[in-house]
Amino acid sequence: TALTWFRGLAHALPAGRAWTPLEVFKVPGHTRLIPLWMDTDTTGNPVVFTEGVGGIGQNTFGCQWADSSWAVNWVGGFASSVSWPVLAPRGTHYLLWKSITGEETPTGLKAYLVLTQVDPGPVGAHDTLGLIWASAVNYVAAASERRRWVMVQDFTNLRLLYSDTLRSWREVEIAGQGEGGLGIVALDDTTALLAWAGLNEGVRWGVLRGASWTEGLPLDVGDRLASRPRFRPRPSGGHWLA
Repeated sequence: TALTWFRGLAHALPAGRAWTPLEVFKVPGHTRLIPLWMDTDTTGNPVVFTEGVGGIGQNTFGCQWADSSWAVNWVGGFASSVSWPVLAPRGTHYLLWKSITGEETPTGLKAYLVLTQVDPGPVGAHDTLGLIWASAVNYVAAASERRRWVMVQDFTNLRLLYSDTLRSWREVEIAGQGEGGLGIVALDDTTALLAWAGLNEGVRWGVLRGASWTEGLPLDVGDRLASRPRFRPRPSGGHWLA
């Protein structure tokens, strides 16, 4: 039970490089840890956001690489469903997660979508965006120094929200479904670049400037297998979209 991505022998690396011995890390009381995603802190050390399950129940942990081993940096005190990396200013980390319990509504079972700042701990106040389709797994967030954005595929609807202050969100109408996945990145303090994919949508994108939404020309309408669009910053400026 460990933060382990490889079992058995590792694949060969370029000359002069090698994997360190397998490092096993356990959190007392939990039978296993499930890594959600990995990033680095301001010093370049790896940090891993992980879910502890089994044993005494479920919890969320922030683990930091401390020279030669992992250490728990913070404890969430809550259990989360699927969580994706949130692109934010360096040294700032957020968790966007869906509650593991839901509510029955006239339109079906719903769960809460929550954004929480965790840099580098303790965990900040929970910012609940509201109820979404309980089976949703496509939701992404980005943050600048002043604003946060969240996009979610809520059943057959693509939804886009932004916030400048805790517990106050505004929704912008946007056409699309995005069942193939979503991507979002901040361009500046008030502007976000978005992309989404779907079976009948190909890859589409748009820009939200303040509260004004502008959709660009689709990248590839005929690509029915397009999925999981992801943005990453380029060292030389701008962003990659994969």
